[in-house]
Amino acid sequence: MVTNEALSEKEIAKYINTLDEWEVVKDELRVSYKFKDSKQAFAFIKLIVIESDLINHHPKCTFYYNDVTFHLTTHSADNKITSQDFELATLISNTQKQFIKN
Repeated sequence: MVTNEALSEKEIAKYINTLDEWEVVKDELRVSYKFKDSKQAFAFIKLIVIESDLINHHPKCTFYYNDVTFHLTTHSADNKITSQDFELATLISNTQKQFIKN
């Protein structure tokens, strides 16, 4: 069940093992991707914006040329990591895998 309650360190450790490339850094979920150029990177960000609207949970994102980093916490949980963040991380990871294939 997806909630906006902060997860314990034990729960975070359990969930993080299900995600490739993601890590916990300074109390947030974080992943970085490198694309062939800024157009491809920005196209990926736009896709994530649309998909994150569907689950009503939006990532913080940093973007520099072909580097994109997502930083996930839940604002309503005092910027702690929740199951909503893992749901969004899974969505981002799955989308990235499909995006790179195309």
